Amino acid sequence: MASQTPQIGRNTRTAAATGRALLQGPPRRKLGLLQRPQLISEVVGSAESNVLTLVIAGSGYGKSVLLSQVFDELTRHEMPCLWLTLNQDVSQTADLPDRLKVQLAALFQKMPQPTDDFVSLLRQFAENSEVTVFIDNWNFTENQDTNRYFELLLSETQGLARFVVSSRSMPSFQFEHLLLDNDARVLATTDLAFSRTKPTQWCRPM
Repeated sequence: MASQTPQIGRNTRTAAATGRALLQGPPRRKLGLLQRPQLISEVVGSAESNVLTLVIAGSGYGKSVLLSQVFDELTRHEMPCLWLTLNQDVSQTADLPDRLKVQLAALFQKMPQPTDDFVSLLRQFAENSEVTVFIDNWNFTENQDTNRYFELLLSETQGLARFVVSSRSMPSFQFEHLLLDNDARVLATTDLAFSRTKPTQWCRPM
């Protein structure tokens, strides 16, 4: 029987209940970017097996490109994935839950009730399929309230969602229990940095 997993195209937009148009997938990448197949494979494996995968590095290390490539790989295998890019305009605590809710409803092409929250929507929509939630640039929205909200998501969505999060600095939300249970992985600058030989090996002729 054909898979019913919804497909998300790049730069597909949906009209949100808030009146804003939100990106359902990662931004379109430029052609000719360096490929890091081993790193992509490692992050794909982590996203499939861990509740939380953190990619922590400063600007310019290719965090967004890496997450985008992992997103493509998972959706290629018909795994439901949700993408959220945060920026300096996303600082309101209430905005993060709202955007997650809208993106999830768009992913499954179902209308939520006004009282639904993100966790209840996951229980309604995801059925037997875990959703991989990509959050790019967590550092732009981090504060005490968003950290508490994300800790709640980590505890309430186990078995429903896995999270792949990029940030320029180590987030302050608590996830040590996941590390102790081997349910989290952190990739840092040393994991993303290119050696002197790798760029030559991985550059593909145009």
